Amino acid sequence: MSVPLETRIRENYDRLPPHEQRLADVILNFPGELASYAASELAGLADVSKATASRFFRRIGYEDFEEARREMRANQRWGSPYYRHTREAEARGVSDTFDGHVASEVANIHSTFAQLSREDLDAAVAALAGARRVYCLGFRTSAMVAAYAAWLLGQVRDDVVVLPNGANTMAEQVAGLNSSDVVFAIGLRRRVPALSSVMRAAGKRGARIIYVTDPSAHRSASLASWVFRIEGRSPTLFDSDIAANSLVHLVCGLLASRAGPAGRLRLQDMERLHGELGDFE
Repeated sequence: MSVPLETRIRENYDRLPPHEQRLADVILNFPGELASYAASELAGLADVSKATASRFFRRIGYEDFEEARREMRANQRWGSPYYRHTREAEARGVSDTFDGHVASEVANIHSTFAQLSREDLDAAVAALAGARRVYCLGFRTSAMVAAYAAWLLGQVRDDVVVLPNGANTMAEQVAGLNSSDVVFAIGLRRRVPALSSVMRAAGKRGARIIYVTDPSAHRSASLASWVFRIEGRSPTLFDSDIAANSLVHLVCGLLASRAGPAGRLRLQDMERLHGELGDFE
């Protein structure tokens, strides 16, 4: 794995000439701007020459400016807020941010559901209905979507497990998983290696995998039985998970309809228990 830009700069900063330190300061404040600026524009922001900028990038280990810019573009595609922060984004007012946010969320929902396979959706819901146990898997931001899925599923069926959960290792939590089970995995960018590891282990044990992810997933998507891709673009620093939550909501709603009398009896029993336990004010 290549050494990140900011690490290269900090490791070499004290040895840089003053002009190159000025350029380094500009980049460290807004590293994502490398993705959209030409070398001459970046040099202008730091009030240095284009030749100084060229020497700077070679000094910190890049072949040239273009290599560093390609790295920044890859980092932006991978969803790091640090690399998506720009002067333009910082200068946006409330009105522009508000309007852009609303338009983006509507577009994400529309794009996600426009490409959704109804046949795959029906098959995934059938798998959830017939599973012995459902494991809802997610890390980082995806953990919140997985927890939401588990909460909804738990309204209409038994044996729903959230992963990771508690003090046990992942191996201890999935040791009993078999071909009667379904893993409902959420893998929004930026994914951690453990996600693919658990999905791979589940697949080896015969479990079917429903995978909600985004267009950037490739290797992990090949491990799933059904893949549903969502759009999570945002004009702000942070990816949106609205479409992911909406898709989970749809899947669980369809499961509730399929559950029929058994699902209604479970809901009825829970409502009675809510009263006995005084769960709500």
